[in-house]
Amino acid sequence: MHNHILPILGDLFLKEITPLKVQDFLLKLQEKGISPPTIGKVYRVLKAILRRAVALELITRDPTIGVSPPRVERKEMRFLAPEEVSSLLEATEGTDIRDVVALAVMTGLRQGEILALHWGSVDIAGRKASITRSWHKDSGLTDLKSASSRRKVPIPERLVLVLEAGRERLGFPPPESLVFPSA
Repeated sequence: MHNHILPILGDLFLKEITPLKVQDFLLKLQEKGISPPTIGKVYRVLKAILRRAVALELITRDPTIGVSPPRVERKEMRFLAPEEVSSLLEATEGTDIRDVVALAVMTGLRQGEILALHWGSVDIAGRKASITRSWHKDSGLTDLKSASSRRKVPIPERLVLVLEAGRERLGFPPPESLVFPSA
């Protein structure tokens, strides 16, 4: 038996790839400890390759038909209890990350959304923030594409005080300025 997984399909001619061999390949990936989401990505790439081979008439049938990658189990998200939120806020009191942590735990915003937040999208009086863009270390600032990603998030009263103090500390910056401009 091969020590690695590639020869399961890599040593075969296209016409020798069968649904059973594809299924065995996916099972071997699973046995190697590769996560179901990654196996799903491998499966989709393999399926695209084999569909292209059918389109080019290199094979007559797509051997991925009838084969399913392992199901991805959705894990239940765990949220902090109110006393845990209080403990976290107390633990970060006086640190550079206190306001970021406060915004995260009180709104549920993702890291990239927090880092892309600008003052023009924060309506302190109306107690809501418009989430329209995100930040990633590789791609920088990007506009959120889907309507469900772009949304208005309520700002709790306790967070209003944090944001007002932060804005004052920054010297009341213009609307296009980031809420958290420093590294």
